[in-house]
Amino acid sequence: MHKIHIQRQLLAVILVMAVLLTCIFPGRMLVHATGIPDGEGTADAPYLLETPEDLLWFAELVNQEGQTKACAKLMQNMDFSTITNFQPIGSPETVFQGFFDGNFHQITGLHTSSSNAKYFGLFGEIGIEGVVTNLALDQVSMNAYTYIGGIAGKSSGTIRNCCVIGNISGKRYAGGIAGSVDESASIENCFHIGTVTASVTNSGGITGQASFSLFKNCYHVGEVQAPQYAGMLSGSMLNDPTFENCFYGSISGDITDESSEIHCQEAEAFSNGTMAELLNQYAEKHAGYSLWAVRNGITCFSWLYAEESPPATETVT
Repeated sequence: MHKIHIQRQLLAVILVMAVLLTCIFPGRMLVHATGIPDGEGTADAPYLLETPEDLLWFAELVNQEGQTKACAKLMQNMDFSTITNFQPIGSPETVFQGFFDGNFHQITGLHTSSSNAKYFGLFGEIGIEGVVTNLALDQVSMNAYTYIGGIAGKSSGTIRNCCVIGNISGKRYAGGIAGSVDESASIENCFHIGTVTASVTNSGGITGQASFSLFKNCYHVGEVQAPQYAGMLSGSMLNDPTFENCFYGSISGDITDESSEIHCQEAEAFSNGTMAELLNQYAEKHAGYSLWAVRNGITCFSWLYAEESPPATETVT
């Protein structure tokens, strides 16, 4: 009886401590309740994200705990259509400087509608050392105030082999891939299909504003609208950004700014293989097959909409 009494007392103490820790460290208790993903958060051993909850945990790790150099890899496709509390990974206060590998997977249904939100996308802000690669966002619907893009609200880093399919809107600096890119930023092998609208200024099929940045092997198809600084790839261009092998579908919207280095293609080129061939001339090859192909009637990555994704070890660099 005495032994049972001691066990009950210990159990009571444990329960009290759990309640106290929940009050003091609610975020950390959420982590332990759901389980920390496998991995160490390094480039060699990234966190392996299996579920939407894992991705929410990773955002919390970066935003609330300041682990801005943490690295992660998606391990399967994710459906965010029922997730209403998503907060972008990184912000102006916690700029993402890690490596995020989409691992040839897609996130569907990422959405928001907030007239006050700033720096909104899957990532809020990507820093000079930050890299996001091998990722598709499908069925996207985002509406925010300023600096809004499917992959990132703002980027000074590298966005490579990524796509966004869906609609982006805001008041200022809206882009299909990133709201604004600057400094040493690069966007390579990326595309956006959908509408981009800025009710005040700066909207672009790929980015709302480009400065000191590189765009290579990218395209946009869809309407772009803004009272000023609207472009099929970039809304405004500062400090001579570089465009190489970039394309757009026929002009749709009030285009006020465009570069002669960006080429228009007829609509059928995006479905008959012409665009895939043009993009593959510049694209890196991986695992013995081309990066670009026609799937579901659109020019996209060869792994997108395929029955099986490439093995995780086959990473485009």
